[in-house]
Amino acid sequence: MAQAGTADEAQRQSLAEFVANSFARNDLSDDENRIAVEILHRFARDTSERVRTALAHCLAHTPILPTDLAQKLAYDVVHVAEPILMHSLSLTDADLIAIICMDDGQKQTAIAKRSDLSRSVVHSLIERAQEPAVEAVLDNKSARIEGDDARLAARRFSKSTAVLAAIAKRHDLPADLAADIVLHASAGIRALIEDQLDLPTPFIENLVLRVRDEALRGPLGSAVGNHLLVILRRLHDRQQITDSLVLRITLLGDKDMLEAAIAVRAGMGLVAARLQLYHRGPRLLPI
Repeated sequence: MAQAGTADEAQRQSLAEFVANSFARNDLSDDENRIAVEILHRFARDTSERVRTALAHCLAHTPILPTDLAQKLAYDVVHVAEPILMHSLSLTDADLIAIICMDDGQKQTAIAKRSDLSRSVVHSLIERAQEPAVEAVLDNKSARIEGDDARLAARRFSKSTAVLAAIAKRHDLPADLAADIVLHASAGIRALIEDQLDLPTPFIENLVLRVRDEALRGPLGSAVGNHLLVILRRLHDRQQITDSLVLRITLLGDKDMLEAAIAVRAGMGLVAARLQLYHRGPRLLPI
């Protein structure tokens, strides 16, 4: 009997895929289209998750998918819902935000990976979603992240190195804002390490410096000219241009950043700093 049930399930899956693919081609007559939609609704209520999952994958990229059917699949178990949540254009922003508010982390992450997320959906994710979904939306290059949302993400997950790194890698955030967020969040990282690991204080300090310096290189690397000088001066006022950061910049061969860092630490202009650095010629340094 188990084998018969499995065979029947496979047949239903095959039929569901056939009807879904035929519907997705959008070349049916009006009557055929109406009948196909009725059949698809029946398969969306199938007792087999395997059948419903196959149906969702076939319909996820279909622009003509009826909204009520898209909603039904999106509210199903996560394996059925994921392809619809990631791709279906039939779901409205209101649909997506409602699902975000249900606090299902996997569904939130699926939504965070959608292309061209609206401002309201991005904000809802940053404000309400679990950490993996917030990291995913920050990593989503097609999602525009506003400065206020980046700050909110850093406040909500101040002890998350993954969220911190994702903020630092954003190219649409002003470099000075990203640097400020990184410095703010590094305090949370230190607290996390101290809470969970029994390590000597000097080791913790070095570990936090390494994490912070690596994250800082993202926003600093996107700044140029006077903008870079302004950011570095702000960091210097907060005693954040450390020897370790300058050393990392030197080893990475970032000539512009090294010149600016030296100028700020020495309290001189860029030209004077270059003269000091290269008084025996630019080959003096390994950059």
